Amino acid sequence: MARRLGSTENTLNIQDNLSGTEIGLHYRMPTTKETSAYANGMVQRKGNKMKRQLGEMRQKFGARILTGFNDGNFEKPVGEKWMPISSNPKSQQYDPDWKALIKEQASDIIEALAIHVFEVSVSIQDAEDGDEEMADDELLEDGDEPVGKL
Repeated sequence: MARRLGSTENTLNIQDNLSGTEIGLHYRMPTTKETSAYANGMVQRKGNKMKRQLGEMRQKFGARILTGFNDGNFEKPVGEKWMPISSNPKSQQYDPDWKALIKEQASDIIEALAIHVFEVSVSIQDAEDGDEEMADDELLEDGDEPVGKL
């Protein structure tokens, strides 16, 4: 399947180890501006000090692109019972505060979405059989000594 540029209909299925279930998160693709702001916000400079803001950026931008979840994936307490909530306005279980609930009670889910979309959205494949690879010693300059494999 091709990457659908500008798609607002994406789903990431994750294994939730706390509930022991699979959760389907719906999200939109981030814009280039959002991707850049995410990367630039990971570290904040204050004078001579650098402050890492991984969690804050993951929370902010993960919530920003989250558009919903599969029905039945989340429940909230109502009196003595647990009631399912939905992010779909057409559902009888729709909760207009669904995103605030997820941000407050399932921040790990939002961070997993942000990591997947902003940090590890692509991977580089190793060289295929038949592709020429340079041996480590071929990369050395004259007079350099190998220091071991990384």
